[in-house]
Amino acid sequence: MNLNEFTGVFFVVTSKEMDFFFEKSDAFACVLASHGNEVQEENPTNPNVKVYHHVIYGTDRAIRTHLLMDLLKGNRCRQLRGKPKLFFIQVKWMLLFIF
Repeated sequence: MNLNEFTGVFFVVTSKEMDFFFEKSDAFACVLASHGNEVQEENPTNPNVKVYHHVIYGTDRAIRTHLLMDLLKGNRCRQLRGKPKLFFIQVKWMLLFIF
């Protein structure tokens, strides 16, 4: 990929253009840096087992990191099926202490 193709990624506006870009790519890399946290949810199958999810905060809400990765699985993103997907997520954990 040359520099013009690389910078073209930032101007992609339609899903059709994104599909074309993914089809021509050999891999996918996602780099995120934000604040985040670890949230506990109830386990529906066994209430005695704690379930934790890592979340990353955006400008308007938090999203579980595993949901971001699920968006690019082969059954949801045909163009990246069988291609490596790399996620680099740096999160500043926010700890809340209640006294």
